[in-house]
Amino acid sequence: MRLGAIWRGAWALTTTVFNFRATDGTSAVILNVSTPLETSPDEAWSLIKKSSTFAFVTRGLLRLRDQSQLPREWHAGQTVRSRLILLGFLPAWMHELRVLTVDDTNRLMQTAEKSGPLRRWDHTLAVTPNDETGSTYTDTINLEAGPLTPIAAPIARLFFHYRQSRLRRLARREVSRQGRGARENPQIGRAHV
Repeated sequence: MRLGAIWRGAWALTTTVFNFRATDGTSAVILNVSTPLETSPDEAWSLIKKSSTFAFVTRGLLRLRDQSQLPREWHAGQTVRSRLILLGFLPAWMHELRVLTVDDTNRLMQTAEKSGPLRRWDHTLAVTPNDETGSTYTDTINLEAGPLTPIAAPIARLFFHYRQSRLRRLARREVSRQGRGARENPQIGRAHV
């Protein structure tokens, strides 16, 4: 029962758009997955830039074998290479993540990644204002895995729904933690108003 509730939670509040026609003539698929976050765009962006957020949102499904390579915060020009560990114990292929852009003004990060059967995994992470909840977080993934692309795309969709459900949870926890700090220390409350 608990697993079912967790699984339904991963799908709640997310929006997915598939584009099965890549503009570059390859078999690439462009996947957009968005979710509302109950935090300001600046607070959400601050979370997105932390590598600890990456570790949290992927926990349980995958991790990098050498987590010590991860910077405290992502910056353009960084490259991380490490073996992927699936489900917490299965060694998989080597993964390379290159951070191309970190744009604080537009709250946008772009990476170029590849590993195993994934020839291309271009990932754009974006935070935009949202009047209803505070902000919207969007993952845009341009993935290409040759003949495995039709299999990789739905798996990526599931993976990003899971990541975003964990991100919503983390954002709620951070907002709650900041609210407690504001009640305990009035100076904090004034700083965030």
